[in-house]
Amino acid sequence: MAVDQTLKLEIRAVYESNSLSVKKVLERFPQSDVSPKTVESWVKKEKWIKNRFVNEKEAIDKLVEQTLPLADAKEVVKAKLVDDKDGNIMPPEEKDQYAGLVGRELAYKVLHQNQLQVMMAENLVRSERYAVNARNIGTVATHHNLLTTTFKTLYGEIKHITPYNPDAEIYTDEELDDKTIEELDKLLE
Repeated sequence: MAVDQTLKLEIRAVYESNSLSVKKVLERFPQSDVSPKTVESWVKKEKWIKNRFVNEKEAIDKLVEQTLPLADAKEVVKAKLVDDKDGNIMPPEEKDQYAGLVGRELAYKVLHQNQLQVMMAENLVRSERYAVNARNIGTVATHHNLLTTTFKTLYGEIKHITPYNPDAEIYTDEELDDKTIEELDKLLE
């Protein structure tokens, strides 16, 4: 079975960034059909190191330095400093160092935001598995609350949301005005 390289890299990142068993690592990827034995063979063959990054700061520093285009982030910040009309004069070497620090800080912020989005998506996938097989309304309600909270987080609070029914026909206000009471009652059934 061929495994998507991106998925393999994601599994490796989780394995090497945490002190988790292979089984616990795969719980973070519920949509994949990769077996624990496959991952264990990758660990041995490619010499993966569990918990390679001892703490979060060290992990982020190493990963950011090696994989992110910090020079590009630095240039974006420097361009903003040149365009800034606030009258703050900064020596070139200080401006360069400052741009690097701000670029790094913004990169950390983006990484953190992306990680939170991934965690939200994983929680939705997990809760959906339970809600589909649930025998009580509490589990379904919890999943529904997760969905609405995630929706509000991503899109802001929307006061009037009508559940979408793909089989329903959409009518304009004029078409609804022309319908009789009996026809309107049928629409509500």
